[in-house]
Amino acid sequence: MKIDRVLTRKEIDALTEIAKQAGAKGLAYITFTAEANGGIAKFLSDAELENIKNKMSVTSNAVRSIEDTEPNNANTSPSDASSK
Repeated sequence: MKIDRVLTRKEIDALTEIAKQAGAKGLAYITFTAEANGGIAKFLSDAELENIKNKMSVTSNAVRSIEDTEPNNANTSPSDASSK
């Protein structure tokens, strides 16, 4: 999902509920402002965050979610999953 503005926590929680109703266990997201933060950002290295930012064309305040369509990729890093 591509959103070119920063969402409020309430908006992220609402999107998480929609994802859960669709069968997901949750919603993996990163908020990009001056720095990447929120959601899964704390589990990723600076290089992985920069890679995500470049591949998803983040140029301003934005939120990006990462949907996994492969059930067995839950324990891989984004750089590993993108090579599949």
